[in-house]
Amino acid sequence: MDSLFRLILVIHLLCITACVHRQGATATGVPQGEVQKAAALQVLEAAASDADVSRRRDALAALVSASPDPAGGSWGKRGRWDPSAYVQRATVQALAGRPEPEARQLLKEMMNAASDPYARADAARILGKEVAASEVEAAAAGMEGWKAAGL
Repeated sequence: MDSLFRLILVIHLLCITACVHRQGATATGVPQGEVQKAAALQVLEAAASDADVSRRRDALAALVSASPDPAGGSWGKRGRWDPSAYVQRATVQALAGRPEPEARQLLKEMMNAASDPYARADAARILGKEVAASEVEAAAAGMEGWKAAGL
């Protein structure tokens, strides 16, 4: 079911990309590409609240990556606070592709406070030399007592 949802989402996004290049308009005068773009956004927003973690993960990653707002706007913050480790990691990966300082700041916050140790490690790896050694040590101190991370 998960792969079917992903396939439908990819096909839908490809259709939107192809339709955005068209110059056609709907009966209301709104460009057809804009109507389909809005429909795809509604699908992603609904999936971002889905109980199914894989759907929520994929939708939030797409919304964070494509948002016109710095650091994915409210979607980046939502991914940061999602209870699922998979969603947190996908949010870190989506933020990695964003150039804004706000995205880097959100990555620093996730490096220090994400509940998933892998998300914290990914954030630290992505930030690399941008963070001071003391920040990395502080994040590592927060992991004391961990023997292994859950899968």
